Amino acid sequence: MSSRIDKFYTAYFWFHVAITLLVDAAIALPVKYQFDIQKAMLSTHIAMNNDVLVAAKPAWLQGFVWIELVLQVPFFIWAGIALPKNDIRVYPAILAYGVEASTTTFACLVEILSNPDISAADQRGLMGLYLPTFIIPLLMAVDFGLRISKKLKAQQSKTVKFE
Repeated sequence: MSSRIDKFYTAYFWFHVAITLLVDAAIALPVKYQFDIQKAMLSTHIAMNNDVLVAAKPAWLQGFVWIELVLQVPFFIWAGIALPKNDIRVYPAILAYGVEASTTTFACLVEILSNPDISAADQRGLMGLYLPTFIIPLLMAVDFGLRISKKLKAQQSKTVKFE
């Protein structure tokens, strides 16, 4: 593995497989298809954090969770395997994930901060939970955008131009 940051990203990907399947999936799946552990973890999260956004399960949030389940979980597994092997083929996917995840989390942050039903104290607590899932993917997007740009520039300088 090339760096400490890549080790962090890899841990983040594997952690998110578990979080997505055990907690987030319960936001989108009908109750009859949820495992007891999913119901319990979601209920615990809502109760401990007074997360009215997750409790309300708006359609747009459920849509974001379906993106997590269908696109991100397979990506997390691939990235969790490929990044430690320095497989640069995963770089564009990490860039895309970073942009997508930071964008969808930004929508959640805006909702939390603009919802009059969420107290200032609960907003601060929820920001502590949601901000990392905004900042880390945004950092990935910038990091892997720069890595890809550097690789492309190096490749371009190797190419002999005949004009």
